[in-house]
Amino acid sequence: MVKHKISKNIGVIARIRYCVPKTVLFSLYRSLVEPYLQYCNLVWGCHRTTSLSTLFLCQKRAVRIVTNSPRLEHTKPLFKTLRILPLSAINDLQVGCFMYGVVHSLLPSYFRTMFVVNANVHSHYTRKNQRLHQEYCRLDVTKFSVRIYGTVLWNSLGIELQDLPTLMSFKKKLVQTLLENL
Repeated sequence: MVKHKISKNIGVIARIRYCVPKTVLFSLYRSLVEPYLQYCNLVWGCHRTTSLSTLFLCQKRAVRIVTNSPRLEHTKPLFKTLRILPLSAINDLQVGCFMYGVVHSLLPSYFRTMFVVNANVHSHYTRKNQRLHQEYCRLDVTKFSVRIYGTVLWNSLGIELQDLPTLMSFKKKLVQTLLENL
């Protein structure tokens, strides 16, 4: 359903791309395509399935249209120049903001009980005792859940990023980091 809605909006953008400047095309992308990629991405975006690859292909097509690039143009530099996050990076951003809220007690206590620090799991000192405890998971469905993937993502972020004072500063720095790692 999301792919169908995005495809319709990409068609609208494609029809008018020769009549309007790139700034208007970029604004249309931000208002007609990106909200569908961001809405509830925290829930469905962690799963690495073929349905997400079709959404990513739609996003790449939209970026090519906005930049008026050829159909087979490589999109990584286009994402960087437009400062647009790919679908997987959008998910990383939303999971990172969720985990920031969990760790810094900005969310209800229910979410805080889902995650445990390594120091609370065992009594001996380790180098990683202040990181979140990563539970063992056997199935991909579990591996890509927010509970497991959020822990992995949060532990992969640097301490300077985790200790930022506000959610907005964390979000800005994480977007910058994700764009640099494209």
